[in-house]
Formats: sequence, C-alpha cells, structure tokens
Amino acid sequence: MNDSENQTQFIEEQPMLQQEKSVTAIPTPPIDSLIPEKKQFPIKKVFVFGGGVCLLLFILVLMVMGKGKNSLKITEPSPSPKTTQQLSDFQKSLQLFHTDVERADPTVNDLPYPPVNTNLYIIQR
Repeated sequence: MNDSENQTQFIEEQPMLQQEKSVTAIPTPPIDSLIPEKKQFPIKKVFVFGGGVCLLLFILVLMVMGKGKNSLKITEPSPSPKTTQQLSDFQKSLQLFHTDVERADPTVNDLPYPPVNTNLYIIQR
C-alpha cells in the first residue's frame, strides 16, 4: 500500500501546473522609472505651423494687392466707316419694318400709362 491515504495519487506523479517556488529575489525597478514622463510641448512644431500660416497670409495679401494693378482694360473698337449699298425696294421695306418693330418693343420704350377716367357716370333711363 501507499504511505499516504490518498489512493488516487500515483507514486511517480509530479505536479504539472504548479510552479515550484524559488527563493530568487526579483529586482525592483527604481522609483523614477515608475513615474510616467511628461511630454514636452513640441515648440518646433508650433514654429513650423506658425511660419506656414504667415507664409500663406503673405501670399494671399500679395495676390489681392497685385490683382488691382494688373487688371485688363477693355477698349471699345473704333467705329468703322459704313459703306452705303444700293437697296432694292424689297430690302428698303424690310428695313423699315425692322425699325418699326424695334421702336414698338415695349421692353425698350418707357411710355407712361394712359390716363384713366375715374369719374362715375350714372345714366338715367
């Protein structure tokens, strides 16, 4: 028989999941390394960003100021001398019709409204 009273344990059995406790000392890290370091404010990035913004503003100001100086001037062409043609009777009547239509255009003419008679007449029968 087995010396122990536990009959489910074999003689050659060794604990697989249990770790043996060792007496070795675990080195503790210094206290300074446990405190997280504060991130320094990225001064270099601020200067680069500020310089880029200033450069863009400077370019924008130059574009706005230069726009007024280099504006294109539109000149009207000088009137060319008109040549007179001999018009036939049909062409003359067509030209007269065309000028009459232009004069009768209500969008161009600023004619006043006709007077309106506001008097009421009662007719007796």
